[in-house]
Amino acid sequence: FNIGHFVEPWLKTEVDLACLKYVRQLALNRDTVHRAREEISRAKTLAGRWHLATSVHLYTSGLSGMMHLCGPERLCLMVVENPGLVQAYLEYDHGINMATIELAGEGGIDIVERNGFYETADFYSPRMLDAFLGRLLKEEAEAAHAGRMLAKYTVHTGVMPILDHLAALPFDAIFGIDIAFRNVSLEEVVRKLSGKCLWMGPSSTFHLWKGPDATRQAVRRVFEVVGKRGLVLS
Repeated sequence: FNIGHFVEPWLKTEVDLACLKYVRQLALNRDTVHRAREEISRAKTLAGRWHLATSVHLYTSGLSGMMHLCGPERLCLMVVENPGLVQAYLEYDHGINMATIELAGEGGIDIVERNGFYETADFYSPRMLDAFLGRLLKEEAEAAHAGRMLAKYTVHTGVMPILDHLAALPFDAIFGIDIAFRNVSLEEVVRKLSGKCLWMGPSSTFHLWKGPDATRQAVRRVFEVVGKRGLVLS
């Protein structure tokens, strides 16, 4: 499903979505559930030995996953020209996520990770994000909480216009904001997202590749602005 490898976009019409649903089905039969529970049990045993939390990374990823199927330009047009197809894909995607969350909760997983990487203002307005994703993301985070798990949401760039949108989502943690990207105010991020745990640190794009000094300075800045509570340096 990688953007760089398709000759023709996978998802252009409702017929394409019907085909995708046929070849990528949610098959929660007895064997599948049994294998999943065995994997969870092994992970819990290993994590217990080292006193670590366990997490499940949701297989599907909303508009980011759809971008892999369509390409960014086509999807940015589709949200305007054919929003019904976009919403239908997101509902299908959401159903897989909800079933995964339920299974993870039954197995005693600690954290649910939802990758929203490209679900930002780089591509969509805050109103679009709320319209397409607001209810679905809320239900996924609340399902994690109902299963006694924490919920973490990944975004990367294009976050400044959507801080209120992110703050309103019931996720416990926000992961991956690039603190060195243009126009990012770390102080404003911390102020708007003060009720959430922030998983952030040196930028992999702007700091790490410049060597130890730039990386150390970025770490110090994060500690200075965020503090050492409510922060997972990452």
